[in-house]
Amino acid sequence: PPVSEKPEYTQPVGMVPDEAPKTEKPEYTEPVGTAGVDENGNLIEPPVSNIPEYTEPISTVSEVASEREESPSLHTDIRTETIPKTTIEESDPTKFIGDNSVKQIGEDGERQIVTSYEELHGKKISEPVETVTILKEMKPEILVKGTKEKPTVDLKTDNLSQVLENLDYYKDYTISTTMTYDVGKGAEVSTLEDRPLRLDLKKVELKDIANTSLVQVNESGVESDSNHLTSLPSDVTNYYLKVTSRENKVTRLAIDKIEEVIEEGKQLYKVTAKAPDLVQRDKDGKLRDTYTYYFEKPRATEDKVYYNFHDLAKDMQANPSGEFKLGADLNAVNVKPAGKAYVMVKFRGTLSSVENHQYTIHNLERPLFNEAEGATLKNFNLGNVNINMPWADKVAPIGNMFKNSTLENIKVVGSVTGNNDVTGAVNKLDEANMRNVAFIGKINSLGDKGWWSGGLVSESWRSNVDSSYIDADIKANNSKVGGLIAKIDHGVNPMDVKQRGRLTKSVVKGTMTLKNHGQSGGVIHDNYNWGWVENNVSMMKVNNGEIMYGSGSVDSGDPDFGFHYFKNNVYVRDVASGNVSYKRSKQIQGVDQAEADKRIATFNITADKYEITDPLVNTLNNLTTRDNEYKTTQDYKAEREQAYRNIEKLQPFYNKEWIVNQGNKLTDESNLVKKTVLSVTGMKAGQFVTDLSDIDKIMVHYADGTKEELTVTEELTVTAKTDSKVAQV
Repeated sequence: PPVSEKPEYTQPVGMVPDEAPKTEKPEYTEPVGTAGVDENGNLIEPPVSNIPEYTEPISTVSEVASEREESPSLHTDIRTETIPKTTIEESDPTKFIGDNSVKQIGEDGERQIVTSYEELHGKKISEPVETVTILKEMKPEILVKGTKEKPTVDLKTDNLSQVLENLDYYKDYTISTTMTYDVGKGAEVSTLEDRPLRLDLKKVELKDIANTSLVQVNESGVESDSNHLTSLPSDVTNYYLKVTSRENKVTRLAIDKIEEVIEEGKQLYKVTAKAPDLVQRDKDGKLRDTYTYYFEKPRATEDKVYYNFHDLAKDMQANPSGEFKLGADLNAVNVKPAGKAYVMVKFRGTLSSVENHQYTIHNLERPLFNEAEGATLKNFNLGNVNINMPWADKVAPIGNMFKNSTLENIKVVGSVTGNNDVTGAVNKLDEANMRNVAFIGKINSLGDKGWWSGGLVSESWRSNVDSSYIDADIKANNSKVGGLIAKIDHGVNPMDVKQRGRLTKSVVKGTMTLKNHGQSGGVIHDNYNWGWVENNVSMMKVNNGEIMYGSGSVDSGDPDFGFHYFKNNVYVRDVASGNVSYKRSKQIQGVDQAEADKRIATFNITADKYEITDPLVNTLNNLTTRDNEYKTTQDYKAEREQAYRNIEKLQPFYNKEWIVNQGNKLTDESNLVKKTVLSVTGMKAGQFVTDLSDIDKIMVHYADGTKEELTVTEELTVTAKTDSKVAQV
């Protein structure tokens, strides 16, 4: 556009410095375009005013506005499509070719496709644009295929039994037979048709065994414990074996024979029982069609030296002030406790091994003592401890209360479960001394009262714990936990600080898992009046608790209480872990492993290194822990451990190979793989029933509160190889 020069500034028209001119107001006239009437009353159309066309402002290009055009419209199409499932194949070199399984069941997905484009006058004027939204994710089917070559074995009559014995169960084999014969025309060879071979083992096996005992029934039907035979019975028809599982399920087996045998120089009784389809594993893991049970022939006490736990517990209960010595490793299996503990009276005597020995009492199921005063316990071990008392408070393997007593050179190995106040050695020390005592194992406190619980001791009152050791997996619901000691208290008399009420030169390792914080700590919960905690090393991993000192009293600033007497204690960096929630907790020093090992070498701890040998009868009876029940079974997979446990609850009597085989067939998405079964209830036509011989479904209750109905069928409904009546198994 043309450029116009800018004029000089002038005042606006009508504006003068003094007064602007006034204009007269015109008379009123009809607005332009207003209709009227003439003198005869006829309507007069308003004049049409000509409105000039729009012109561009000065200094712009002048164009005539075009007529208004129709706007484009947006057109949209919506459709849904199925996303077909895909198949992913994984190789498993441990499975034979042809041994395939479904790891994950596939599912089709679904997607929504929105196509949009612009239209003008009914015609597309833009390229279509597609927007895809996934409504349901597609889940691929994962197929696991075996890639292991099947070996070929030459079967000959002289090794046929040996070869067949080494075949795996639930595997498909092929028997190819070639015959060589001579009918007078020289050697001729004939090849027979191949035959399939598969060993499908499905027998009755007693599992998860807590204990086995020999029971005698007299003519009146009264039962009595016969686990302490001194001679062979002449008639075994009135005896039976009582097998109790960890779930307290009891199986009774009729006796076939009782023998006296010698194994590795020990005199033992061997009891043999039989039942239809019953199998049991021997000490080498081989399946046998009998159930055998070994127990020691009692050896009599000689000059206060004991060779069987039955007599030891009985005599300590009868004479609690006596002197008792272990002359061999003892076995507490099938020895009935006097109450909550094996010895319920207050023990005031001495218990030790014979000179220069460190013997072990095995298989305690209750605390050894209830309480002791003025007692001495030294130079022995407690092995294979399996105390499971979820209903009981104040549970510890050695015992509850020890006043003015000495405990030294003792190693405890095993598992302890209780309600409130659960610990690895003793619940309370009262002006007692503990030195060179070790606990290695598991501690589980189920209670919710917030009581003290400790790795070694729950409460230490004016007592000394020196050169001791913990390597434990500690779990607590609501407790004040100390990895070594929960509560240390010297008392209010300051005269003998450090001489009484101390914890020194000790080591704590393992894990601590706490549902509630409880002011728990890797070493102690709290240090009360003038307690002395010095020169201890922690490698404890604490989850939801403090790394060393649990209580908030660490920040109290009281010179007679708490952190003031917590000295030179360290944790190992990159090993120990836990919260550092308090201001003064940040003053606790971390050291490297080399420095920690250097310190520990000066502590004179030896209890953790004492050797404990399993009893011979444990080996002969092929006893195992709950955690190891399936680990040696053919085709065991660690990731399917929960599935095996769950199937065991559905089919409790079948052999372990069958249970593992069924567990491995489940998909990863199955609830039997992901959840824990609490209980199973039979159903018929939608109603709960107690007669399980004719049910069509089972109701499975899981630990997470959910439940599921599984169909029971008479036919094989899952795969050709599945023989459980539960369709989903």
